[in-house]
Amino acid sequence: MARSRIDIRLIPDRCDRCGRCERVCEPHSLKIGPSYIFLDSHTCTQCMNCVKACERGAIVRHSASLPAGKSVPKARKSTERSSAKLPPKTTLTRKQPAADRRPAPAVRSIAGAGGPVIWTPLEAVALLVVALTTFLGKDALLGSALVQAMPSEGRVFARVAVLVAFYVVQVGVLMMLAHKRGSSLFAAFGLTRIRASLRSWASAVGWVLLLLFATRVAAWVWGVIAQAIGIDPPGSADGGLAGIFGNGTIGLALTIGLVVIVAPLVEEMLFRGVLLSAIGSRWSAGVALVGQAALFAAYHFSIWMLVPTFLLGLACGYLAQHRGSLWPAVALHALFNAVPVAIVFWAAG
Repeated sequence: MARSRIDIRLIPDRCDRCGRCERVCEPHSLKIGPSYIFLDSHTCTQCMNCVKACERGAIVRHSASLPAGKSVPKARKSTERSSAKLPPKTTLTRKQPAADRRPAPAVRSIAGAGGPVIWTPLEAVALLVVALTTFLGKDALLGSALVQAMPSEGRVFARVAVLVAFYVVQVGVLMMLAHKRGSSLFAAFGLTRIRASLRSWASAVGWVLLLLFATRVAAWVWGVIAQAIGIDPPGSADGGLAGIFGNGTIGLALTIGLVVIVAPLVEEMLFRGVLLSAIGSRWSAGVALVGQAALFAAYHFSIWMLVPTFLLGLACGYLAQHRGSLWPAVALHALFNAVPVAIVFWAAG
């Protein structure tokens, strides 16, 4: 029988995230996340150093893919027998963070096979710099005297053109990073075709709706408090959300396209795809969750949106960590944005 592409089996529920496997992986193909183990099949050389380093039996040779007549080496068999006797909890070393006291649970995933790419802090910093630079450039252009001097129809066109360019630049950088890893854009972020049981679907939908209700209620409470202390919502000078792209059918279509569809998708790939993964590769899952949410809130440069975007970042980050795919986070983000859009345009109509 011919050897398969990857002769390694990953068992996340046995992993205690000690990091030994990552340190011995010379091509850096192996990444340990808060609730998963990821192996990049494009760069893995099958040196088996990770198998030899793992004492918990979380990374083993896939015996079913061995050539006919071959068996697992005796040294590895003894390691697996000894690891089976280990208690569910392992003793912490001095270098092991307190958040890793328990083995990480297996991902309750609704993602396709292969899983998302684990990004490095350097890639995250580079992408964040690009995002912040383009964000500041976008605001500078939209606030320029040239745009402000345009008639209302011209300002709408300028806003659309600048926002499209803003997202195109970010998507382009994301595609470059994914291509560098030998992956397509959607595959790199776990946004490929979803293969999941009905129970997984129902669970994901339930979590999305529950977190949508919680975050929208929190946003409403914050809005009341913010207006009471004199903070106006963004876009109030242009007539509110409906006035940014116009009140008619075209304005509604542009708002849905950019605010409800494009923005959530791009921002989820940036913050819950790259930043959450990169922070989690260095620190605990809790630090990654709070860190990316804080950056997400600061990224919007709005006191009005500070609390709602931070809570939304926490909710979307939680879904990304525990569902194994960005789709639930994208859905929550899109629905969160869709609620005020629906209210504003319904009231205007």
